[in-house]
Amino acid sequence: MTVSALTLGCKVNQYDTDRILADFAALGFTICDSGEHADIYIINTCTVTNISSKKSRQAVNKIHTQNPTAFIVAYGCYAQMEPDALKSISDIVIGTDKRGQVAKIVADIVEPTARKPPNPVKKPKRTRAYLKIQDGCDNFCAYCIVPFARGSAIKRNMQELKAEVDAIARQGNKEIIITGTQISSFGHELIELLEYIDGIKQIERIRLSSLEPTLINDAFLVAISEMPKLCDHFHLSLQSGSDAILASMNRKYTVHQFLQAAESIRRYYPKAAITTDIIVGFPNESETDFNRTLTVASEVKFAQIHVFQYSPKKGTAAATFANQINSAIKEERSKILRKLAQNLSCEFYKSHIDATLPVLFEKFQNGVWEGHTTNYLTVRVVCDKNSLENSVKMVKIAELKDNAAYGSIV
Repeated sequence: MTVSALTLGCKVNQYDTDRILADFAALGFTICDSGEHADIYIINTCTVTNISSKKSRQAVNKIHTQNPTAFIVAYGCYAQMEPDALKSISDIVIGTDKRGQVAKIVADIVEPTARKPPNPVKKPKRTRAYLKIQDGCDNFCAYCIVPFARGSAIKRNMQELKAEVDAIARQGNKEIIITGTQISSFGHELIELLEYIDGIKQIERIRLSSLEPTLINDAFLVAISEMPKLCDHFHLSLQSGSDAILASMNRKYTVHQFLQAAESIRRYYPKAAITTDIIVGFPNESETDFNRTLTVASEVKFAQIHVFQYSPKKGTAAATFANQINSAIKEERSKILRKLAQNLSCEFYKSHIDATLPVLFEKFQNGVWEGHTTNYLTVRVVCDKNSLENSVKMVKIAELKDNAAYGSIV
């Protein structure tokens, strides 16, 4: 029998999907590329926002409609939080409390007889590999459903992680992305793991996913700055530039602490990309609060800002807060912040014109190769070389066009 998967949401979900498919392959199932017809479809759902939940529901319904004879598996965070919404359009709903068991649960239903010999696992078509070091979250931010959807923060075993890193190196991935729902909770062992990866010859880059500002201090920066493979790209979620709103969100830092973290990063990594998430229209957000957010964003000079309009999420504390912000105000503030984000991103890209930077190439389309620098500039090169995929080349940046840097290989 054949298995195909569709992933919605974050890097953690993508990692989980890859592991589920590997488990199916080990049981003798044949893995298809996403979008190919299959006997079994796994839809890894997301519920971080109301829009995410809607998209997840629509994705399951679409696959159910297009493949009425297939066995449809709705899995993941939305399946954990609202299983009843998916029961009529899927054959089985499996929540995150059963992660690691998905393939076995499904196999026992659809193929209870003796298993076929294991199939080779298809290597994901990516130059970068995800390494999930932990799962779950204990922060309980007032707007966030993740602690309820994924449970308490749990660290993975160090030896298991090192073995997985070795496997990634053998399969040829040049970059490892350290991911998790709260990777800062990994504690001091994070440095040990990064040092181990940095020492592996085949791995050329290490990239960190979202970090909490409270993790960033001189001791942490001194340690990672001594690792030449650590990418100068730091995603610190600001969420708001107002201390009053941060406190209401139950975030564990102040604006001053965030600014100190950003300033410290700049000392050690002058060309670093600092990216962030910001929520606009959180309950009680005044015009003054919003303007403080704009001021902080301009001061930090974010390379990229993911802008989210606050939407009450059932089951979270903030959904019960008074003084919910009018949708028209949220829309207007989103437009203003997105415009600022576009300008800041443009400034960041322009600051690299005439620089020569290493680019890890990932894909080819219409005569153009595309990849990323260590600080996550999207770089495109018009090139007739047969294949640059998964190779690192030095590129001189010439211009900014279509939200990407264009240059030539030197």
